[in-house]
Amino acid sequence: MRILLSFGLAVAGSLLLSQFAAPAREVLNVSIDCSAFKKNGNGTWSIIKETKVVIGNTSTTLAGMTFGIGAFNIGGYDLASILNRTCP
Repeated sequence: MRILLSFGLAVAGSLLLSQFAAPAREVLNVSIDCSAFKKNGNGTWSIIKETKVVIGNTSTTLAGMTFGIGAFNIGGYDLASILNRTCP
């Protein structure tokens, strides 16, 4: 039991660190309507219409906000990094 718990904490710790080290890591399932987002001149993203976003096993509905790298996570994934790779 103790070994499993230690292993679980080690995995959780490395996943947490990898989130910051590589915010654009591979995601198995991404569903994003790029037309709902606008990339701003300073590199941030604005949500211009209500939209449902699915990243991994997590989905959420978003509206009316502006955010940049590291500011907003869905399912442990950085949304701005995903948008930078997914939306032109």
